[in-house]
Amino acid sequence: MFDAWLDAVTSEDTAKLDALLADDFVMTSIRSGNTYDRTTVLDWYASNTNEVTECLFEDDSILVLQGRDTNGDGETHAYMDYFEHDGQRITSAKVVVAKAE
Repeated sequence: MFDAWLDAVTSEDTAKLDALLADDFVMTSIRSGNTYDRTTVLDWYASNTNEVTECLFEDDSILVLQGRDTNGDGETHAYMDYFEHDGQRITSAKVVVAKAE
């Protein structure tokens, strides 16, 4: 799953990301408690520069990544994503984001 995710993010190909997310995919921000649906997450990836820096853990159902992103305002943030997946598609995610210096 990591290789597919990395390819989709680094190629900035929203169609590849779309194919990886389950139809009912939801991402939850651990800090704010806000939830984001699939469409919102795809829009976010399409409008931000994203760099996956490391795969921290991967098994048959979990993928944990860390990275950095830069939004349209030039602000850079560090993040950690915790993905649950079924081996084919990512079913849910939790994310922690912090402003990077």
